Amino acid sequence: MRIVAVVATLFLAQVAFGQATVQENLESAFLYVDGVNGNNSNPGTQQAPLQTIGAAVAIAITNNIAGIGTQINVNPGTYRESISLQESSRATNLPITLQAVTNGTVTVSGALQYTSWNVYGGNSSIYSSTWPNQWGYCTADGGGAPLEEPIVLRREMVVVNGAPMTEVLDLSSMVFPGTFYVDETSGLLYVWPPAGTNMSTADVEVANASNLLSINNVNGVVVRGLNFTYASSCHNSGAVTVNNSTNVLFDTVDFVWNGGQGVEINYPTADVTYLNTSSMHNGSAGFQMFQVQNVLWQNVTTSYNNWRGAQGVYYVWNAGGAHVFSDHGETYNNITATYNQSFSLHWDTDDINITVDNFFASQNFMGMLDEKNQGPISITNSTFCDGLMGVAIRNSTNLTLRNDVFYNNSNSQIYITGQAGGIMITDWATGQTLNMITSYLTMSNNTINATNANQQLFKDGNLGGSDWTAFDSTLVSNNNVWWNPANATPFTVSSPSNGTLDSFSGWQSLTGQDSYSTFSAPATDPSTACNVAADGPDWWLTLNNFLGTQVAASGVFTTDDAGNAVAPLSNEALGGWTGTVTFAVDGLSAIPGATVTFNPPTITANGTTTMTFNAGTTTPPGTYTFVVLANSGNTTRTATLTVTVPGSSVRLSTDNLNFGNEAV
Repeated sequence: MRIVAVVATLFLAQVAFGQATVQENLESAFLYVDGVNGNNSNPGTQQAPLQTIGAAVAIAITNNIAGIGTQINVNPGTYRESISLQESSRATNLPITLQAVTNGTVTVSGALQYTSWNVYGGNSSIYSSTWPNQWGYCTADGGGAPLEEPIVLRREMVVVNGAPMTEVLDLSSMVFPGTFYVDETSGLLYVWPPAGTNMSTADVEVANASNLLSINNVNGVVVRGLNFTYASSCHNSGAVTVNNSTNVLFDTVDFVWNGGQGVEINYPTADVTYLNTSSMHNGSAGFQMFQVQNVLWQNVTTSYNNWRGAQGVYYVWNAGGAHVFSDHGETYNNITATYNQSFSLHWDTDDINITVDNFFASQNFMGMLDEKNQGPISITNSTFCDGLMGVAIRNSTNLTLRNDVFYNNSNSQIYITGQAGGIMITDWATGQTLNMITSYLTMSNNTINATNANQQLFKDGNLGGSDWTAFDSTLVSNNNVWWNPANATPFTVSSPSNGTLDSFSGWQSLTGQDSYSTFSAPATDPSTACNVAADGPDWWLTLNNFLGTQVAASGVFTTDDAGNAVAPLSNEALGGWTGTVTFAVDGLSAIPGATVTFNPPTITANGTTTMTFNAGTTTPPGTYTFVVLANSGNTTRTATLTVTVPGSSVRLSTDNLNFGNEAV
């Protein structure tokens, strides 16, 4: 019965929005690659294989022009190369398949192995090697993005015996193990490896290639069973890229531990399928899509992404498990998004005709975001747990939530935000201009369960007036289970005034909805559906109070009249991690009179410290950047923060002044 259901789902998905259709049976040429025993002078047969994947791809392209479809079979091993699959104007529609002989045994790596190390004289725990690259900083995101701290715009990666090191931007920041620094001026790489590492025998891999596979102008390509890792991609670029292509299938492919995005697919590309594929531990988004048509996601995992963004407190822009920008026609079946230091999934502007079934999101720093989309978007039989929000809606219409579970999201389970009066967008396919005001939300048969007094079930506390009217008058909500055992007013609404706290009966009366819904404990405990095990003990350093007024999305804040700026920093423990985190600061020496304190100075698992930056009376007005370093054992995490000391602030000195005896 289960097999029949899956087949039916695939058929319906293809009818609705299409997917990749590659006729692999038309492949009549078969090439073999072996990185150890092959030679590029060989004919590429199974008995006399080629040595590199790139050589096989070049033959496949020539075959394609001649009207011959080609299957490339790659033997197990690590292939340190960049592959370009780019067809010319003479290309035919014959397919090309690039596959591992055994799924999961072929790794395409962008890293080089470094073997020559010298002990650094300033600290015997630090080692140095030559650094030949002059990459500088990557291009910042456009479109009104928040401030990107310098660390977000770097692309270096160093991995020691399988453990990724944390990059810092100054030798003075190397105060803890687990860090590295690139000095481009002197041409040196500095690494402080985990304690006990023998650098003369250690496997040190240094990311060198920014792109591992580029697919351009291709109609009909299959990538199957390969792993793509250690690309030195910029924050806004993919380790694997697809442009101007159709009928592209990624089957059982892993994009893991890359500097930027795992995979990036851009306009004009159509008919794409991700099947049994994962994108994990990438520096920004796991999957990046831009104006792609007809996409099927089937059995996909996207987790642990945006680690580089988190170093710069850059959580919300061009990041997440998947960042989908202006796609038209997508079907998602059986998706897992966990432990992303950003959104689980972000539909960003002009996304239409989206259906989602069985999406599991838990332990993501944010939640799912539906932003500036005309829809329709339908999410069914899905679970959203343990994030900042379950689902956030920003100036979007036609969202349907049915048979879903929202549980223990720290701010709100359903969160409405946006710009009053609407936001103008343009449908790229039709040229139609639309003013997006959140409306036409449909909720039915959902379980919406907060767990403590600080959590809201529903929050729309800022968009009053005509925005609230547009939302309220088009809301359809019924047969839901709403519950918060610790908060009698878990609905934040904008009527009769912004920020009004309402009870369930007040919500019913205000909206005229949920007459057949209940405010009661769910019959089945939702927490059981939210459990997810991390892939190993680890911890994050996060800036919380994310939706507060003092700390902005990019870690930029301003001192108050007393010269203080306060930022709560938390240690988020993963996979049963236990330990003690100690803090340090680098960059204060460049800020005259400034101090930073931590209260408490150390924290344990899931603890929070209050970082207070104080601008002294001698601190000149200006904007300053400094780095918070957090360490536990051989693991170091960083957060780069920017503080503005306004020129108009007045601060009182604590010095005692003696005026002597004065007549009164």
